[in-house]
Amino acid sequence: MRFNIQDFQKNSVVKFYYDKGRHAITSLRLYRGNLYVHKLLGVEYRSVSDKEYKKEVVLMKELHKFLQNKTKINLPETVYVGYNPECNCIERIEKFSGITLRYAFPTAGQKERTEMALTILEQINSLIKANGNKIELDYSIDPTPDNFTYKSGKIYFIDFMPPLVRGKKIDPQLISDKSRSSVDLSFQVFRYFNQKGLYLTFLTKFGAVDITFFHKLFSLTIESIGLQEVKGFIYNDDIKYIDNLIKQNLYYSDLESKIKQRLNNYEKLQRDMLRLFGVYFLNDISILEANARKYRVKEVVRFLEDKKCTADLVSGLIYSEFRSSALHEDFKEMVINLIALQYGR
Repeated sequence: MRFNIQDFQKNSVVKFYYDKGRHAITSLRLYRGNLYVHKLLGVEYRSVSDKEYKKEVVLMKELHKFLQNKTKINLPETVYVGYNPECNCIERIEKFSGITLRYAFPTAGQKERTEMALTILEQINSLIKANGNKIELDYSIDPTPDNFTYKSGKIYFIDFMPPLVRGKKIDPQLISDKSRSSVDLSFQVFRYFNQKGLYLTFLTKFGAVDITFFHKLFSLTIESIGLQEVKGFIYNDDIKYIDNLIKQNLYYSDLESKIKQRLNNYEKLQRDMLRLFGVYFLNDISILEANARKYRVKEVVRFLEDKKCTADLVSGLIYSEFRSSALHEDFKEMVINLIALQYGR
């Protein structure tokens, strides 16, 4: 039976709003005894035309079909997706599939977290296999905690905006934000459509929501990666070099100098790798605060002022003003300083 979108819009009851932001307005709604997640996607992208959105709906359906038929990624039942002329946006409705892993992952027990991580890694690997095991992918997902839900022991992928499909007549990333520079777009292409970027995103974003589990997550990920080239990119010589340095009990200034010399050439496109260093090496905010004040590193002291725990620190590295590409050098300097202050004496 065809879903009656007009009746849903008229008679569904909003239980609460998940998100009201630039990218989407998302609400949980009760309709005819069932819970649905209702999404208005791209409501603030004023420069996007109705023709572009209609094409993006086609790509969204294509990606859904690909993931459903060719991968092990679980998807909630989608009852409607189409263009909504009233908001000049895409309207998507799917059956409720649980809470996001941003909340479910860090609150689960150790065994359950391991099972969740292994399930997502299996889904990512099935996606790569469906793309012909190529480094560069044609169909992809954004593997962050907010984009997965958990219900009754099953994990679902829920984010199709933008639909990550390459080689078509339109670029979904350009539609999502026409103001991005070519450098920013190159970064996005690497993050979404390259195996290396896919695993890197998974590690940094899931590491940020559960820092206590990160080293276990890192080991599971390395074991899961099939291509040696990708494995060597994630567990790279720079991580191994710093790992060795911090065991030498160096003074802060010596350690900072050596790390800076090693990482000085990291460019904007390598920002997520720098974030990975932060998640990998930082584990005690009290040591950082004490050493930052001891050595009078004012930038770090200011950065730590509103951080109450290590999880806040890691989230700050990923989600703060350092997201701006214009602050790349400041961001790199902060990561270097934090690692040196954590392990220097």
